[in-house]
Amino acid sequence: MKYPTVGEVMSACVDDLAVWHENLPPPQTDVERTVHRRVQKRGFELAAKKIRNDEPELANEWNDLMDKIEGIGVRGTTRM
Repeated sequence: MKYPTVGEVMSACVDDLAVWHENLPPPQTDVERTVHRRVQKRGFELAAKKIRNDEPELANEWNDLMDKIEGIGVRGTTRM
């Protein structure tokens, strides 16, 4: 499987992102690493949006958990 372009990633649906995330080989170049990060980030963004719309209580619980994790000094958590 070949790596998609950044443009393809940004316009992809959740299903395509999931397939890429599961099936792309480990990145070997800077471009592939960038695309790999964008696949992960975009997948989370789309999933978070769906969860916020469909299950707002779950999104709030996630955000509360991320606040607690940051409160003990862990950085880089992602809120919904």
